[in-house]
Amino acid sequence: MRNAGFVIGCSLALIACAQTLMGAQNPPASKPSKRQNSSAARLKPAPPIAYGELLNSIREADLKNAKVSPALFVDAVRQRCIGFAGTPEQLQELKDAGAPDELIGLIPVAAPPAAPPKPPVAGVVTVNCRPADCNVFVNGKDRGKANNGVIQVSGLRPEETWIEGRSDGYQSWMERVVLEPDKPASVTIELRTDPILTERAGNELFHRLLRTFGGAAGSLRSSSLVAGGLMTMNTSSGQTVQREVLVEIGLPESVRVVTLNGSKKRQCTATYRVSSKAVDFACEARKSPDEALKTELEQVTLMLASHYPPLLLDNLLASKVQLIGPGLGASASPVLLRAVSGNDAWQFGLNKDSYLPEWIGHTGADKITWTVEYATYQDRYVFPLKVVIHDQANKNKTEFSFNKVGLKH
Repeated sequence: MRNAGFVIGCSLALIACAQTLMGAQNPPASKPSKRQNSSAARLKPAPPIAYGELLNSIREADLKNAKVSPALFVDAVRQRCIGFAGTPEQLQELKDAGAPDELIGLIPVAAPPAAPPKPPVAGVVTVNCRPADCNVFVNGKDRGKANNGVIQVSGLRPEETWIEGRSDGYQSWMERVVLEPDKPASVTIELRTDPILTERAGNELFHRLLRTFGGAAGSLRSSSLVAGGLMTMNTSSGQTVQREVLVEIGLPESVRVVTLNGSKKRQCTATYRVSSKAVDFACEARKSPDEALKTELEQVTLMLASHYPPLLLDNLLASKVQLIGPGLGASASPVLLRAVSGNDAWQFGLNKDSYLPEWIGHTGADKITWTVEYATYQDRYVFPLKVVIHDQANKNKTEFSFNKVGLKH
C-alpha cells in the first residue's frame, strides 16, 4: 500500500541496498570465515532509505542504462523499506533519474498541504450618502457611486473599517465602523459644502449656464426677437394697469415697447436708445398722446432695457463674482446657484438635467428686483416667458407675460 503504514509496518532489512546489489552481481570467491559470519551477524539493521539516499543510489546504479538490474534494485529497496513520503515533484525527479514504475509504486505519496481556512467575511454594508450621487470609498478603495443616495458594499473583512464619502463641491467625510462576521451594517454620511470647492463647482455651473444662454453673444442673438403679451403695472397708489404690448428687442441699439389697441393695431411706442440713454415716445394717432400713458411707457421701457437678461449677464461677466452653490438641495430641480457681484445679488434656478435656466433673479443697489422665468427654447437661445421688475423703493411693480415669441426680420 502507498501510505504511511507501509513505512511503519515494514521490517528492517539485514543488509544495505548496496551490499545486496553487489552480492547479487559479484558472488564471493571463497566461503567467508566463521569470524566473518560472526561479525555479519552482529551488524545492526540498516535504517529505512531516505529520499536523498534513494536518488543517489538510482543515479549510481544507472538504472536508465540497466547497469544494475532494476528488478534486483527494487527488491533490495523493498527489503530496506522506504523512509519518506514523496511529493509529486520528488516522484517526478526519481522517474527522471531512471526509477521504474514498480519502485515508484513502493513510495507513499505525501498528503497535499491543507487549504488555508477561508477568512471570515462581514455582512453587507449599506451606505446612505448625501448628496445622493456621492462616491463611496472603503479603506481608500473606490467602491462606486451611490444610486439615489444608497450603495451596498460586500466582501469586507470583519474588522475596523473606514468608509468615506466624496462629491464635487463638498468636503469629504469619513466614518469609522467595526464590522462583525456575517452581520450587516449601516453607515450614514452627510457631506457639507466646502467654501472653496463649492465656489469652483459654482463657477463650472455658471459658465455652463452662460454658454447655454449665450452670454455676450446672447445680446446680439436676441436683437432679432419680438415678443407679444400682457404688461401689468401695479403703482404705489395701489392702481393696477394692464395693457397688451409688443416688446421688440433691438439690442445693442434699442429696446421698444408698443401698446396695442383692441384690434391689435399699434397705438403708442416708447423706444430706449442705448447710445443716448434716453426714451423716445410717439403715437400712431395724430391727437395728443395720453400723458399718463407716456409716463407709463417711458418708465417700463427704461426699466426693461436696464434689466434685460443679456445686459445684466454681460455686466456680471465683467465684474468680480463670488459664486455660492450648489447647496444640499442640488439633487432637486431646479439647482440653485447664488452669485454676489459688488452690491448686486443673483440667484439662478437651473434645470438639474440640462442646466438650462428655469429662472433668474437679480437685486441691484437701486433696490430694484428683477426676475425672469424661462419656458420657450428656440434654437440655441432662451427667451423669457415672464419678466417681473419690482421697484422696492417706489413700490412699483411691472410684469410682462409673453405668449408669443418670434424672429424679427
